[in-house]
Amino acid sequence: MPIILEGQQKKAFTNAITADELMHIVIGTFRLQMFKWRVANFKFDLSRNGEYMIQSLLTLIKNK
Repeated sequence: MPIILEGQQKKAFTNAITADELMHIVIGTFRLQMFKWRVANFKFDLSRNGEYMIQSLLTLIKNK
């Protein structure tokens, strides 16, 4: 949460939604990723997929 708040204060992240809502989106994304990894019997590269998800999230929340 502090990272998201700081990013919003520095205008790096969008202020269109609250920091709390952004936090739910970020946490939800990673929980879903972990669930998909578990359902796949841990058979994909979690680090690579995690890095992709981080980049996708940053693309969504950054200010234009």
